[in-house]
Amino acid sequence: EMSVDEVSLRLASMLAADAGLRVPYGLLTGGERLTPEQIEAIGRAQDVAHTLPLAIIQPRPYLGTIEGIIAFRRRRAEKEGRQLGLVVIDQLTQVWPPERYRGRKVDEIGEITASLKQTALRFGVPILLLHQLNRAVEGRSDRRPQLADLRDSGSLEQDADTVTLCYRPDYYLAREEPADPDAQITWRDAMREAEGRFELIIAKERMGATGVVTLRHDLPTGRILDEGVMI
Repeated sequence: EMSVDEVSLRLASMLAADAGLRVPYGLLTGGERLTPEQIEAIGRAQDVAHTLPLAIIQPRPYLGTIEGIIAFRRRRAEKEGRQLGLVVIDQLTQVWPPERYRGRKVDEIGEITASLKQTALRFGVPILLLHQLNRAVEGRSDRRPQLADLRDSGSLEQDADTVTLCYRPDYYLAREEPADPDAQITWRDAMREAEGRFELIIAKERMGATGVVTLRHDLPTGRILDEGVMI
């Protein structure tokens, strides 16, 4: 969903934070003046990013199909003595649907996920496909997402080897601040406990167990960290 420049800035923010100096992504896009230390940290992060075996591609019709793009990147990686290790697609709704199903959303998504599954098997490369949830989760008291919340299609659950759902308790709690002063005490305690908490819900795992992995998020830099890591 983002441009190549936006993804590159997010990556720089992550790498700078990993190296010891947090430069929130918002500072890089909001027109604020950076300190000399922040400028230096981002410069070093961008240098590191250029050394990574990573290609960020903004799909365009003239680039051909996703399968064609993956085949091209795989051949290039092999020429450089590497293996194509992972393909990330952000996101499913940005994938061009087949002409025969254009306008029939459920059929479009089913055709796309089946095609991506075959592409992954053909090239022997895992594909991480991002997708949105429907609005049903907003109407429940427990907002943790479930498989049934995947938007528009059961084919996602059928075709995927693994389905992982993300949940941030503090996102919902922050929107539910009570007006009652006594209730606010309980709410603030809940916010402190939930702050930075990130749940990775393994809702489907074809080759293993399902469950929940508790991590931490550093939202300003876009990082997901082990639970015990200090931000």
